[in-house]
Amino acid sequence: MNIWQPFGKPVKRDPMAFCDFRTVDENDFRTVVANLPPPGAGEYANVSRNKAHKGKWEYSANGETAPRYEVTNLAYNPEQKWYFASEMTTEEAWIFKIFDSKKDGRARCAVHSSFPYKDQPDHGEARTSVEVRAFVFWDDEEVE
Repeated sequence: MNIWQPFGKPVKRDPMAFCDFRTVDENDFRTVVANLPPPGAGEYANVSRNKAHKGKWEYSANGETAPRYEVTNLAYNPEQKWYFASEMTTEEAWIFKIFDSKKDGRARCAVHSSFPYKDQPDHGEARTSVEVRAFVFWDDEEVE
């Protein structure tokens, strides 16, 4: 589960956006590999320079190793319906599911992002927010 909340000031641009899972095609999910820079390699902006496929825990910028991890992104599909949480205040928060192992028809995740959209031009400072992740296990449900 995730908890996302703005802090310091209300959200005035690039609001949190959620995709209606009923409009998501499983074929739109894409796996993306992120390489973390090794100790002393500099800023995270340098990560994208390593485009070669390396071993699962290898990064070759300076001969040291550092972890890689995989995340899932969603490709554009005109059938997707997105909803925006604009003008959120610091007293509001979203609690949403990142992953569910059940394959019984329920939403398996809350696809979310943040980006400008045509009906709400940027009108203010960049947002500041905090996101907390937690694992949740239900004792009364079988594992799939």
